[in-house]
Amino acid sequence: MEGLSTAHQMYRRIGANLRFLAKPSTALIESFARSSLYNLAILRILIAAKGDMTPEVFRDFSRMLRGCDTESADVPNSILELGNLLRESEDRDRFLTMSVEDATEWLKTTESKCGVKFREFLEKHGHRNVKEFDVYTKPWGMEPSSLIASLKAAAKAQSSTGSRTTEQWTFDELSYELTTFQRIVLSFLLPRARTAIAGRETAKSASVRMIHKFRIAFLQLAAQMVHEGRIPEPSVMFLGVPKPIVREMKYTDGDLELNGSPMSQGIARGCARVVQYFEEADLIKKGEILITAATDTGWTPYFPLLAGVVTEIGGPLSHGAVVAREYGLPCVVGVDGATSLLRSGDFIVLDGNAGILKKVSQEDGEEEVLI
Repeated sequence: MEGLSTAHQMYRRIGANLRFLAKPSTALIESFARSSLYNLAILRILIAAKGDMTPEVFRDFSRMLRGCDTESADVPNSILELGNLLRESEDRDRFLTMSVEDATEWLKTTESKCGVKFREFLEKHGHRNVKEFDVYTKPWGMEPSSLIASLKAAAKAQSSTGSRTTEQWTFDELSYELTTFQRIVLSFLLPRARTAIAGRETAKSASVRMIHKFRIAFLQLAAQMVHEGRIPEPSVMFLGVPKPIVREMKYTDGDLELNGSPMSQGIARGCARVVQYFEEADLIKKGEILITAATDTGWTPYFPLLAGVVTEIGGPLSHGAVVAREYGLPCVVGVDGATSLLRSGDFIVLDGNAGILKKVSQEDGEEEVLI
């Protein structure tokens, strides 16, 4: 959200970037489909060999796929390893008595093996947690209380010898016979099924990581909405159906009149420069009338080029109004939908006395006299 100063701008940026969810989501769907097809084929062979769909078939199926090197399996194993380090650490007793906040701070700052391992874990898995596809849920990187609880439990344990199963399944473990053809097909399917499972978990993690980036963006948007007085607290944005930040407005040809609050007197006529993001401010040309959501200190160098200023939000003490008065520029704030209803190049007449913004033809604008 760098360079954005209003909730409207942040909302538009999030909407524009939603397309980036498509690639990891598509990869996740494809990986689930691929894994499901391999699993179904293996199950059908086992059921045919056994003669019925029994618990033994599903038990054998699970054994066949053990030892997959998946990212999800790395989570409990990493917690187990970190728990072992904490249990053997000279700081074990102190860690067990720490609050969640103190324990988190210690693990994030200590240079011990425990701290290094904890930071590595957050770097790799900090975007994960229960209900991880829900943007309202905070992952371990933001809310590590459940992770700290797991680590304390692991550190308290007398011994922890569990580890990931690496031994591969063999046909000798089956209690029923397979035909030669079934063995050949299973030999072909099993490594691909294991790879598909690993790919599925990797794709899931990538999707969750992308969702986490949007979670961060939504939290920044929520904070800005609180700052602007749109919602009472950040969590409200994630619940219910809030009032939209901006009504859907579309550009239309022809004359147009918009109203706002006059903040600096004067009348300006000229071409509009609609700036949605601050990065576009370099496009401003001398004599243009700025149309934007809001301004802040970073906009100040551009004011000497302007003939007038229009913002969608603001008040008497907002940056745009204050600086416009200093430069003697007509300024109208609170012009709802101005950046959607106008385009750069439109000829407009800005009346800073009455708080009126008109889009007209250039001929009409040059002849019009506003009283």
